[in-house]
Amino acid sequence: MWNELSSDTQQRWGEDFSNKLIKQMVDNPFMNNMEDPLKAVRAIQHAVINTNPQIRYRPGWQAKLIFIIYLIFPDWLVDKLLFAGSSSLVPAGICNQLKN
Repeated sequence: MWNELSSDTQQRWGEDFSNKLIKQMVDNPFMNNMEDPLKAVRAIQHAVINTNPQIRYRPGWQAKLIFIIYLIFPDWLVDKLLFAGSSSLVPAGICNQLKN
């Protein structure tokens, strides 16, 4: 996939950034314990077809967990909880701008 990107895009993002991002996604517990995507498809189908759709759909335990986190904690803390460790991910183009 990396080799199919234009050289401009490769320079902007950097191979190191891409590799770290992919590793972070692979190591993510939500990705490793992913639920059946048909739950989301069924929820969307219900929302579109039903004459009385629900206001919110939470298909699966992950959606319920994230919804509860958003209800309980302030936004700044939710950002820290959900994106912990991603602050070290900086695209190469931004690193170059910061150095100059």
